[in-house]
Amino acid sequence: MDSTRKTFVLLSFWFLLLSCATPQHERFTKLKIGVDKTQALDIVGSPNFSERRNGQDEWTYVYYKNNELLSKRLFF
Repeated sequence: MDSTRKTFVLLSFWFLLLSCATPQHERFTKLKIGVDKTQALDIVGSPNFSERRNGQDEWTYVYYKNNELLSKRLFF
C-alpha cells in the first residue's frame, strides 16, 4: 500500500472515531440522581480525579465546553 493510501485510510479512521464521540458535557445531562458507580462509569466514563472523604467517594471530571474549562463532581 502506498503512502498516500495509508494516510487516507488513517485519516478516515480518525474522523470516524471523532464523529462517534459524544462531548463530555452532553453525557452529564444523562445522569440522574441515584445512579450507582457502575451506571455513572457507563454514562460519563472514568473520572479525572477520585478521592474518598468522610466515608464518601468524590469523582471529579474536567473537560472543555466552548473553549471554557469546566469541572463536575459526583458523590457516592
